[in-house]
Amino acid sequence: MKKTFSLLALAGIVWLFTACQPATDDQPQPESNVSEEEAAELVETAVSETSQGMTTEAENAAMMAAGTMDSNGQALMDCGETRDTTLSYNRNLPNGHVSYTNDIQWTLECNQLNVPTSVQYVGDATADFETYRSLGNFSALTAFDLSGIAPAQAEYILNGLYTFDGTVEGKGIGIGSDQLQGTYTLTLEITVENLTFDKDAFEITGGTATFTLTVSVDDQMPVTFEGTIEFLGNGDATVIINGQQYDIDL
Repeated sequence: MKKTFSLLALAGIVWLFTACQPATDDQPQPESNVSEEEAAELVETAVSETSQGMTTEAENAAMMAAGTMDSNGQALMDCGETRDTTLSYNRNLPNGHVSYTNDIQWTLECNQLNVPTSVQYVGDATADFETYRSLGNFSALTAFDLSGIAPAQAEYILNGLYTFDGTVEGKGIGIGSDQLQGTYTLTLEITVENLTFDKDAFEITGGTATFTLTVSVDDQMPVTFEGTIEFLGNGDATVIINGQQYDIDL
């Protein structure tokens, strides 16, 4: 039986996990062995299409949403109907490879007049990857709500949650401090807000996200970073941590 998660159930799991953590407001953070530049690089790894991160999930969600309506705006699924599939592939990259599996579930939501309004997308992914600058493995849970599904609308609008748990090993490739060195164990929780996805270009064009990254390097004490991501379009985004901006690629 495929593993499936409802949007509400997955959101509840993420909320329960977060709510059950001990309060840290009055507890000093341990001295960080991870720089903000490294944290931004890890966020880039977790959202990058190259490593099959959150950008890939947005593409998967858009692909499933596209199959719910025909070009005339007629629904190809019943209101409230849920479908599921599994994506699985191994690909060679110019500077590495990726092995990826994702159990996906999507549901067509309608209003009281039975007019389709949105798609609920849930993904449960695992991946191993190697890129020019790092290699690693992770599991990821995604719960997105996609509106803008009518063919006349140029963009999907995504809101929801993405969680990334995994290990990233840096290759020490980069300029100055902008490089990963060592083995990082991380949990990243991203809340996406009004992420726009162009249907024709099939890419993220705007929107924002907030994130919490908890990470340790080489089994040292974990530290936590909080920040935002601004999506700029054309495969570009900016990570902001403590007011400092770091440009990343999607």
